[in-house]
Amino acid sequence: MTFKLELEGGKYTVLHENGCNFRALRNGEPWRSLVGDGLVLAMCYRIEELQEQLEKLQRVHPGANADGCLRVASALKGIVAQLDNGYCAPDSIAHQEAKAALSHLKV
Repeated sequence: MTFKLELEGGKYTVLHENGCNFRALRNGEPWRSLVGDGLVLAMCYRIEELQEQLEKLQRVHPGANADGCLRVASALKGIVAQLDNGYCAPDSIAHQEAKAALSHLKV
């Protein structure tokens, strides 16, 4: 499996192929090896995970985007906070649904 991340309109490309061959390109040309760079590798794994979550969400809700998801998550956090502060009984359906939706978004 190949992870490919393009940045700055394609100026930089990070490639991680089959768990090895971890490298960066600049303007499409070999630039430097990233082998041994744990920070960059961790960021690539996190980006890949977030991309997969967004793709999964877009399959369920075509047209969804990251900004929209963040707005929904923020609104749900506010609702849960209000519910936790006594505006609604903790065992109410609204409270349970808001918490379930928030946990589903993993934020």
